[in-house]
Amino acid sequence: TRKVYVVEIVQPLFPATYGSALALTCIAYNAKTKPTSVTWYKDSSELDAANFKKESVLGSAPPYRSTFTISRDDASSADSGLYTCSIAYDGSDVLTSVAQITIATDKGFKIIPEDLKVAKGSLVTFTSVIIGKESSDITTIAWKIKKDTGSDLIVTEGITNVQNDDTSTKSELIISDVTTDNAATYYIAVTYKDNSVSKSEDFTLYVRGVELEVTS
Repeated sequence: TRKVYVVEIVQPLFPATYGSALALTCIAYNAKTKPTSVTWYKDSSELDAANFKKESVLGSAPPYRSTFTISRDDASSADSGLYTCSIAYDGSDVLTSVAQITIATDKGFKIIPEDLKVAKGSLVTFTSVIIGKESSDITTIAWKIKKDTGSDLIVTEGITNVQNDDTSTKSELIISDVTTDNAATYYIAVTYKDNSVSKSEDFTLYVRGVELEVTS
C-alpha cells in the first residue's frame, strides 16, 4: 500500500508586525507512520534554535496528525523571509512545505495593549515598538498623559527603552501599583535628530471605580 504524506505550513491569519508574536505551525497528517524528524529552514539556512521556541506534538494513532511549531515573542525585520518545514519519515521519505513571511512595517508605532481596564493596585505594562528609524536617530522618547488644557504631562517613572534591531526600538511603561491618578489617556512622542516629531495613537488606562472622559 502506498504511503500518503501531506505536509503544510499554517501561516498567521494577520501579518506579524514589529514587536508582535510570530508563530508558524507545520502539520503532517494522513500518514501511515509517525515522522522521524523535522527541520526548519529560513532562506535555505537551518533556523537558529536560539531565536525561536520549538514545540512538537506527535500523533498517537493512525492516521497520524503531528504538529511542529516555531515561535518568538518579538518579531523584527530580520524575521522576514522564506520558511521551509522539512519532515522526514522512515525509508528516506522527506516532504517539505514553504511559506513566505513578511514582517509588516506600515505603522510607526505598535502599542500593546491599546486600551486596558484594571483594578487599583494592579501591575500594568504598556509596550511600544517604534518602527522605521535607527535608535541612533532618536533623541527622546516621551510617554505623555493627555490633558484638556493642552499642557500634557510627561511620565517620568517606570520607563525602559531597548533597541530591537537596526530599525526598531522597544519602549515600555511599567506601573507597578496602579492608583486612580493613573487613569488617563496616554500617547508617545518621539523626537529625532532632525528635530522631527512623531506621535503614536492614543491609548487609555481605565481604573475600576474612576469615571474617565476620554480626551480626543
